[in-house]
Amino acid sequence: MNRRQFLQTTSAAALTSCATPSSPPDALIIDTHQHLWDLSVISPPWIKGAPEVLRHDFVTADYVKANAGLNVKAIYMEVDVAPQDHIKEADGIVAQCRAGNTPTIAATIGGRPASAGFESYVKRYAGNGIVKGLRQVLHGPSTPPGFCLSQDFVRGVRTLGKHGLNFELTMRPTELNDGVKLIQ
Repeated sequence: MNRRQFLQTTSAAALTSCATPSSPPDALIIDTHQHLWDLSVISPPWIKGAPEVLRHDFVTADYVKANAGLNVKAIYMEVDVAPQDHIKEADGIVAQCRAGNTPTIAATIGGRPASAGFESYVKRYAGNGIVKGLRQVLHGPSTPPGFCLSQDFVRGVRTLGKHGLNFELTMRPTELNDGVKLIQ
């Protein structure tokens, strides 16, 4: 596809959305990638180098305010906390979902599939009805290219499958073929 074809296609798609009737105000919206953090509870390592707009709490009350008037349910996505904060982050979001005072209804939690003790960590959350999967950010400096193909990592991802959980891939674009190999 050349640039002209791309622009024609995307322009047509954009204009089509303007011509269609809007959804009813009570239509259910599922936000599949909700990030929340309370910096008094967890402090993601990346937050110090993040733009100023991100260097403060983003909690459920902020999310509810931003979505006022909309029928939104959300799936929490882990925020790449330090490994020692995985349980704190996961337990916090599970507790919120169980309390029912949040639009958040499910979660993808953080974890390290290649780590020792990973299966016991997975068992802690498997089958609770809230945790649907796990993610480890694979595009940071601590994960070299090919990391997701290591024997320990593959074993960890298989452990997730054994317990009915998914693994959320987030990796460098140049390593997408590694993602394909991982799932084969």
